[in-house]
Amino acid sequence: MGVLIGVGGSVIYFRLTTNIDRELRLISESISSLRKEVNELKEKVPSRRRRSPAAFYSGTASSSGETDDDAYEDAFGG
Repeated sequence: MGVLIGVGGSVIYFRLTTNIDRELRLISESISSLRKEVNELKEKVPSRRRRSPAAFYSGTASSSGETDDDAYEDAFGG
């Protein structure tokens, strides 16, 4: 009985690894094809010079002095 389970397990393992290897090969081929297409598109599209990100700007708006807590208390009576 143990030999049959061992043989059956080996067959299942072989089939699974064969299927996984085939799928990985297909995925690898798809990735290679996509890379080629991306490179071709990059060559066709005129390249724009990338702008550097805008400098960080932080400003504060004028306030009437009322805080968020005051607004909450007024709205909910707390």
